[in-house]
Parts: sequence; C-alpha cells; structure tokens
Amino acid sequence: MKEKNYISKARKLNKDQDYGALFAEGMLLVQKLSSNNWTDYNTHDPGITILEVLCYAITELGYKTAYDIKDLLVEREDEAFKNEFQFFTARNILTNNPVTFNDFRKLLIDVEGIKNAWLKIVENPKPDIWLDCKESKLIYEKDIKPELNHLLEEVNISGLYNIILEFEKDNEDGDLNEIFQEIKIKTASEELTILVDLPGWASFFAQKIASKEIKNFKFTGISEVNRNLYNGKMKVTLVDRTYTLNVKIHSTKKSTPERNALISAEVMKTGAGSIVDNYLKKLKKALPIAEKAFQTLHAHRNLCEDYNEFLNLEVERVSVCADIEVKTGADSEKVLAEILYKLERFIDPRVTFYSLDELIDK
Repeated sequence: MKEKNYISKARKLNKDQDYGALFAEGMLLVQKLSSNNWTDYNTHDPGITILEVLCYAITELGYKTAYDIKDLLVEREDEAFKNEFQFFTARNILTNNPVTFNDFRKLLIDVEGIKNAWLKIVENPKPDIWLDCKESKLIYEKDIKPELNHLLEEVNISGLYNIILEFEKDNEDGDLNEIFQEIKIKTASEELTILVDLPGWASFFAQKIASKEIKNFKFTGISEVNRNLYNGKMKVTLVDRTYTLNVKIHSTKKSTPERNALISAEVMKTGAGSIVDNYLKKLKKALPIAEKAFQTLHAHRNLCEDYNEFLNLEVERVSVCADIEVKTGADSEKVLAEILYKLERFIDPRVTFYSLDELIDK
C-alpha cells in the first residue's frame, strides 16, 4: 500500500519553532517582571505586540536554522549568480557602523582618493535659530520682530560636524589639495612669480555644483589693486548658467606697465597647460572624491547627527633651514634623501594601514 504524505495535527515541534510555547513562556516572564506596575496583557497592548513579533522572529530563525547545513550553503543549480554572493567578507561581517571620530575617519580614509580626514564639532551653527514659545515654531534670526523678543529662546543645535578632507596626490595633476597656482614668468631681462589664489573644491561643493556640471573657466580681465596685488575676473561656465568669480593674484615684484602686461597675458591664456586648464582638471578629479565621501558618510549617519560643511585641507608651505655636518665617507646624496624623507614623514605623517594578521598579532 502506498504511503500517504500528510501533516500530523499532533506534530512535535522544536521549542524554537513552537510559537505558542514561546509566547506562553514570554507572557509568564512579562507578568513576573511587570505585574506590580502593569496588568493589561491583552492583544491591544503595544508590549504584547512586541512580544508577538519577537516570538515570530524566533520561530522563523528556528525554521531556517533547522535545515541541513548543506542546504543552507549550496545554491540552486539554475541560480543566475551562482556562488557570487555566497558569504559575507570579514570586513562586512566583523564590523559595525562607525560611532567615534576615529571610526568615521577610518570610513573616510577607505574612500579611494582620500589620504586623511578629520571631523570637527560645530560649536555655533549658522544661521541662528530661535524658538517662538507662543506659536511653538522655529524662526531664523533675520525674521525676528521686536515685539516677539520676550517670547523667544535661542536654540543651540548640537550634533553637527564639519568634515575636512585631504586628498591623495594625483599621478597626472599633482596635489589636489593645492588648488592655487604658482607661475614663473621669465623674460630676457627678469623673472617674476605670480600666485593665483583660486577657490578650492569646497566652494563649489557648498553650492551643490557637481564636477559634470562644470564646462570651463575663463579670465575676462584683471585690475591692479596695489603694487603687488591684482584682482582677476574669472567666468565660470556651467551646464545651465554662468557666473563670475573674483580671484586674487599676487606678484613677487611691484607693478609696472610692462609687468602688468606680462601678468595679464599669462592669466588670460586658455589652452592646454594654462592656469584655467590646470584648475579645471584638478576640480574634475577633486569633486567626485568629495561627492563619494558625502555619500559614504550619509550612508552611515547616526541618529540626530548631520554634516554641516565639507572643507578642503588648507595647504601650508613649510621651509626648513639647517646646517648639517656629514661624516667622512658618507654618501651625501643618500643622507640628503633620507633627511628629506624623515622631514616629510614628520611634518606630514601618513596614516598606517595594517593587514588582518598584523592586527591580530598586535
């Protein structure tokens, strides 16, 4: 006689799959712990609802973990992406969301193109916000009316951070943190240097201007401010609009009509290798890195926290003057190279990365 398949009404369930038994045990614990303060254990009570959800979640886990380990690990033969997403990596399974400043710094440093990063607490965020106690609403300081002064309380917002990013050097365009450009101008009779103080990537990022929106830059003219300072007018062309930026240009030598003409000719160039061409290349590489950092941070943002500004690291040039006595027979070039290397590591230390084995050994 052929055996019939059926589900027994009196089947024996494992405890982790028996919803009724789990709920009954949970109810006994709830009554034991809260009976002095709460006696409503009907289904409409939110606490009972939470207990029901917990019991259901346990039964689901019990059902899934009851499968043979081979069935849990082996995919179906007709699966489209067989074995591609089989297991979590150690990086995903052994870590949690960032909490401390160092956690967030590590998260940012892992973004390709970022060398280092810092978070700074915003002490006095702008604009100032006030609470209208009578109307129970928030208003900006600029909207305050004199007759409401006695009904207002200043709101000190906390949980805001400024993000400072330091980028890695680019193999083609050099230091992406150093947006300003130093240009040497040579003639038959003299040499002078100009420093073009161009705005960093953070000024475009604050205006929500993406790298793909920037088409080109062009200086439309410069004017003398004093003997060593000029003001340049730079036209910014975006996909949907244009506007003009004021750019300061510093000269190492005092102005003369001849020098003014040389500086103007250099600044107004637009071809490959010109000031505006180099500037555009650096911005096109810096802004996507900042955008990726923005997305990464917001994907891990904690409750009641937010990011106020993303700022580029200000470059500060350092000069070292020293008299060095070298031992007889020493390779002076090798000594100089080691000195420069040690100085660079001291003034601008790099973040040290460790492998999993190295961290375990520590």
